[in-house]
Amino acid sequence: MKQKVVNRGELAKTINSQKSILICSTSFESRWKSVIEDVGLENWSQVLLFNNSARNDNTGTLYEEGDNLTYAPSNYNDPVDVLMTCNRLMLPALKKQIQRGNQIIFDISTFTREMLLIILKVLDYFEFLKHTSFVYTPSKSMNKNWLSKGVLNTRSVLGYAGDFDLNNETHLVVLSGFEIERSIEAIEEYEPTHLTVLSGNKLSSYSGAYYERSKELVDTLKTHYGSSVSSEEIDITDLGKLKSYFLEFLSSDRFRDQNIVIAPLSNKISTLALGLAILEFKRPQVIYPQPAEYNMNGYSEASDEYYLFINE
Repeated sequence: MKQKVVNRGELAKTINSQKSILICSTSFESRWKSVIEDVGLENWSQVLLFNNSARNDNTGTLYEEGDNLTYAPSNYNDPVDVLMTCNRLMLPALKKQIQRGNQIIFDISTFTREMLLIILKVLDYFEFLKHTSFVYTPSKSMNKNWLSKGVLNTRSVLGYAGDFDLNNETHLVVLSGFEIERSIEAIEEYEPTHLTVLSGNKLSSYSGAYYERSKELVDTLKTHYGSSVSSEEIDITDLGKLKSYFLEFLSSDRFRDQNIVIAPLSNKISTLALGLAILEFKRPQVIYPQPAEYNMNGYSEASDEYYLFINE
């Protein structure tokens, strides 16, 4: 995939929205509508807008459903319901658009990581990935106090069960972000024999503050779990290199005769890269620690640029 960084206001010049269907998600984060507002709702061939039927707010009714806008209500905390929504609403829309010669733009910015991976699996299964490009709106600031609290449960992501042998030791890989409770819950749930923490390096972190915040989480895990923790810093913004890294890393001898379990808790680009890698190397199991509560007040502020991954 060709990767570009596009400034706000320039996106419409970079993609052919009139020949594209946009897949995106409403959210309590204001950046969910950055791509729609920048290009203009009316300028897309079709917009498929997922909205959370389990949350009582009005984000899902911001726009009036019309000829080129279809809402896809789904319970974001129910992976089976997400899959059924894909089958009921997304697949028919995509088939119609592809038959017209149009392309797919998947805005991954504010889907949950679990939903992102499920939709990616569906796109791959029905051979739509070859028609799909991705766009991501990063955040230039995140709430400094907390992002989420508590964990309701930790579950295997639908379609990413991997190969699991109860006779083997378990190696847990945490792609760490800022949410310490979710990382600890994944570790306590799986009680791994081996633990590796991957975090964004300084160069690929959006700011120095982001890097220090992520580094603090890694240091906390090392203090808590001691010598059982190994860590590595990686580039979390280069999709192609990151996918190649995951393929090489996960197929290396360090995981021989071990169950590989991965908790993707870093940015959405790293989650996408991981998903693309596991579509080829299916051995790892991917898990999702579901937060009990999000900090919806000032969770994030949208950046003035986009990461665009163009399928050519």
